[in-house]
Amino acid sequence: MPDSVVLTLVEVSPSTVQRGDLIEIGQRQFEVSDFHDEPDGGKRLRFTSGEDLLIRTGTRLFAMREIRVRTRRAMLRARGTR
Repeated sequence: MPDSVVLTLVEVSPSTVQRGDLIEIGQRQFEVSDFHDEPDGGKRLRFTSGEDLLIRTGTRLFAMREIRVRTRRAMLRARGTR
């Protein structure tokens, strides 16, 4: 049985945003496809829709992020036990 994938709500800033994060702006979801550092410490996010968003060092957003959760069965198999 493979690891499970769950969506979790995380607070993101320029230093913690990741590719694949889903950010909701104006009741629309945008998936981060890429980002670039800005000279002032911020980041320019590029979404899969082709739109950009510049976030500064003080910006805090909430995003949905996929995380892998190891099931008990997968952990036991990795240890070589059943």
